[in-house]
Amino acid sequence: MTFGHNPLLLVGAILIALLASVWVYRRTVPDVGRVRVLLGLLRFAVLGLILFLLFRPTLRSTSSITRPATLAILVDASSSLSVTSAGPSGGLPDSVRHAIQRLIPAVPGASQLYTFGSTVNLTGSGSLDSLAADQQRTNISSALESVRDQQAEDNLRAVLLVSDGRHNTGRNPLFVADRYPVPIYSVILGDTTVKRDVAITSVATNDIAYVDSEVPVRVEIRAEGYDDSRLTVSLSSGGRVLDQQNVQLSVDRPSAGVDLAFTPASAGLQQLRVSVTQLDGESTNRNNSELIAIRVLDSRKRVLVLGSAPDPDVSAIVQILRTDPNLDVREVVQKSRRDFYGSVSPDSVDTFDLIVLAGYPGRVADPGLVASVAAAAESGTPLLFMVLRSTDLSEVAARLRTVLPAVPELVRPDYFEVSVAPDPAAANHSIFEGVDTATAGWLRLSPLTQSNSRWTMAPDATRLAHSLVRGVDIDSPTIVALQRTGYRSLAVLASGLWKWNNGPEDVAEFESVWRQTLLNAVQWLTADRDDRPVRVSPASDAFAESDRIKFNGQVYDDTNQPVSGAALLVEVVGPDGSRIPYNLEDVGNGRYAVDAPPLPAGAYSFRATATRNGASLGSDIGSFSVGELSLEFRDTKADPVLMRQLAERSGGRTLAVSSLDRLPAMLASSDSFLPQSETIVEDSELWRRRAFLVLALMLLTAEWFVRKRGGLV
Repeated sequence: MTFGHNPLLLVGAILIALLASVWVYRRTVPDVGRVRVLLGLLRFAVLGLILFLLFRPTLRSTSSITRPATLAILVDASSSLSVTSAGPSGGLPDSVRHAIQRLIPAVPGASQLYTFGSTVNLTGSGSLDSLAADQQRTNISSALESVRDQQAEDNLRAVLLVSDGRHNTGRNPLFVADRYPVPIYSVILGDTTVKRDVAITSVATNDIAYVDSEVPVRVEIRAEGYDDSRLTVSLSSGGRVLDQQNVQLSVDRPSAGVDLAFTPASAGLQQLRVSVTQLDGESTNRNNSELIAIRVLDSRKRVLVLGSAPDPDVSAIVQILRTDPNLDVREVVQKSRRDFYGSVSPDSVDTFDLIVLAGYPGRVADPGLVASVAAAAESGTPLLFMVLRSTDLSEVAARLRTVLPAVPELVRPDYFEVSVAPDPAAANHSIFEGVDTATAGWLRLSPLTQSNSRWTMAPDATRLAHSLVRGVDIDSPTIVALQRTGYRSLAVLASGLWKWNNGPEDVAEFESVWRQTLLNAVQWLTADRDDRPVRVSPASDAFAESDRIKFNGQVYDDTNQPVSGAALLVEVVGPDGSRIPYNLEDVGNGRYAVDAPPLPAGAYSFRATATRNGASLGSDIGSFSVGELSLEFRDTKADPVLMRQLAERSGGRTLAVSSLDRLPAMLASSDSFLPQSETIVEDSELWRRRAFLVLALMLLTAEWFVRKRGGLV
């Protein structure tokens, strides 16, 4: 017991309370006889209790608990075991299952049994009999991290990892092992010898494609255990072959890459199958085909390049943009006030996804076309404005002031040479993604030409690069970006950029700076600005058949503020036309989610609708696919090297199945596999307890009742 004040003062105060109680009841009128003693005791008890609480007593209790050392047993439950192991029905081999079941009660402490693949599941010691190796991904690093986190309070002292080592999802598990807090003991499952097998090892293609544009598909295949094999690699959709190639593999050439292609005819999520010939005697046919999903959009981005006059910069811009197959570029250059190289109608300007003003408007610009450009920008069409010597800066200031990130306030006719250096803001801007923003490199590039006019930036614009003259910052913007709700624009206030594509050999490593910056700028300017009130998307465009189907949603009001408390319904339409409704749960701040059971293979579409108080808030649509994954079957032999490295880097050992019985003795003799004792100290502030207040009131009530009965009240 401790007190907030000196307890000797408490003793003195209690003695005074005792004397006061005796003095108060030494005589009473009328005389109540011996009842005075009871009244004095009640008064003393109340005063003593109040004084006791005023000194803030605290009761400290100490207890000790002992947590036994825990061994976490991680057992691989991925589909690769059906090939790499010899267990019944593709599960654990009987020898491994029996060894683990003997190990669990023999551990000198506690044990926890987990199965893992793409997820980690805590199980019981008897459930290994029904272990189904059916998870279509193996994430060893996530399994180790999950066990570490789950056992943070349970004195985890060692991990036994039972796996074939074929990880195919998540980060490299060796990085986890390097910093793992306890030793990992590994048991290698499966056969490490080469088996007869033909497999697709990888498929690479674009995530997004466009209607009527060819989509390349790169397929890597491998054939092991066959002296000579002639294989056919095909790409199909709905049973219809889109493309196929023949390839000859041999012992000297066991693997090869095959280039396939197809041209989508309609928009939407398309599910394709890549297949390779099946040969006799293969260890498995699960890796002879693979499903891929590609999102096909209606068309490519349409870009209008308006040039004020023929100029090397205009040619260089068009040349760079046309290297991007996702851009449909139209070049229109002013020839005279009414004539153009190329053609464009002022009425069609707003049909483009991006307008590049390469020096435009010039001194002979068509007023109607300039007005159409300004109107399109006001309606949300992004602009990329580039100043050339032929630019009419007065016209720019008059017509495009509200849509450009920078405008000339004081127009001067002369030009001078400048160098360009990125601002600190450039390092974190997507326009400079993959571009070296170090000033030293940019200063080695050819100087550009800049107008001597004075430029004023819009209040919400961001300066990304500035000009230097002989290495001195003249505080003049060179590249300025503007981003507003539903609108973006970019201004490049110097010309001569074509020279950066034709630099000398000593700056060859920087010659791609302008090309990459320009393509990044176009991508940033044309990126879709998502202002939908309801936004729902699946966690993945392509799920495995064993994956749970997860949706994430967001709901916003007219002011783009998140809306909570809405009813968000997602109706999934299956390949057979069946409809499956899911109600998303409100997780706060306008966010919603659902975790649904797996679905059969096929292509699915969905429609999401949000309502609140019976009123519609908006809707969204989308699609996804479900199909078999071949990740687990791309390599049909175990990886003993990884399993040994996991053990060595964490301070553990690699064990054979036959030596698992020795693990309890190894753990018992280990200096680290020890129980953990913990002392728990709890302080109880008695002066805060309501029970003492109630007791004081009861004592006062009792005193009043006795006084009432004795006629003292």
